[in-house]
Amino acid sequence: MHRMTGEKVVLRCPVGPSPSAGSNPVQWTKNGNVISDQTNTQFALEMALPADSGTYECALKNKASTSVQSFNITIKPVRSEGCADGTSEGFHDSQDIVGCAGSWKGHVKRAGQSLCSKGWRVCGPKDKPLFKTVNSRYWSEYGGCFAYNAAQTATKCRRCINHYSMAALGKDCAVNEKSRNSIRMSRKCFDRRHMQVYSDKFIKNNGGGGCLYRKNHKITGVLCCKIRKSDGKLKKKQTTCNPACENGGVCTHRGVCACPKGFHGHFCQHTSESCSPKCLHTGKCMNGYCYCRFPYYGKFCQQKADLPLKDEVRQRRDRNTTHLP
Repeated sequence: MHRMTGEKVVLRCPVGPSPSAGSNPVQWTKNGNVISDQTNTQFALEMALPADSGTYECALKNKASTSVQSFNITIKPVRSEGCADGTSEGFHDSQDIVGCAGSWKGHVKRAGQSLCSKGWRVCGPKDKPLFKTVNSRYWSEYGGCFAYNAAQTATKCRRCINHYSMAALGKDCAVNEKSRNSIRMSRKCFDRRHMQVYSDKFIKNNGGGGCLYRKNHKITGVLCCKIRKSDGKLKKKQTTCNPACENGGVCTHRGVCACPKGFHGHFCQHTSESCSPKCLHTGKCMNGYCYCRFPYYGKFCQQKADLPLKDEVRQRRDRNTTHLP
């Protein structure tokens, strides 16, 4: 029998002789191990996982005879881009949140390095809108417990801190109960439900560690959420210079270009070549030419106009000169 992850699988034991009163009529086993809480003729996997694959047997007994039926079940994994191993353990009805099986070391936020694919991370409080898309069957029917980087404190849902238990989804979580009315829905990690990996008593008795993976607890893995463009910190608005800075200049917060050595101008468009000999009388060297302050003129600002000059004479004498105000 082949089924896909997340499907409901129902096994029915064949009808046999009527059992005697007071006896345990049916015994279900998986791979030879007794499933102690299953004594009915019908056994159901509400939301099957790959880990549920195996050989199931039911034995219907009474004083006269025993009827045995075997079922070989293979639960095929669902391919997913959200998990590092390429498969998903659940939450298939949402494109941006998946359950990824496995263990991890350290804080739950680090689980994303080994369990989540590139472009995905362990879910956190900011992903709360995604949880509204999760089918309510995951509260009571989905086997396992998927942790994520959040913790329900007395007043709000925040990132997991070790003296609180990490939040989770799945019927096997230690805490899985209706949310208390004392906390507003908007402040809960998961609307209408309070679910976490460890009980408050366990955290207290163990001195914290509520964000860590423990092998002996029913932790299936983590919830991985797709990183959206809006998740990143908003970049500071960059100042623009128009025209753009040239020659490696950087536009400052005032919209002015800061020029590298050897360049100048509003947009670093001029090169600061040396003038030889140096400009005289506070003249400024730009692009290899001396820019002189009135009344000085000449190639190196070496001459002084002691009498008013006619325009045509001034232009002829100042051919290589620019006057500064």
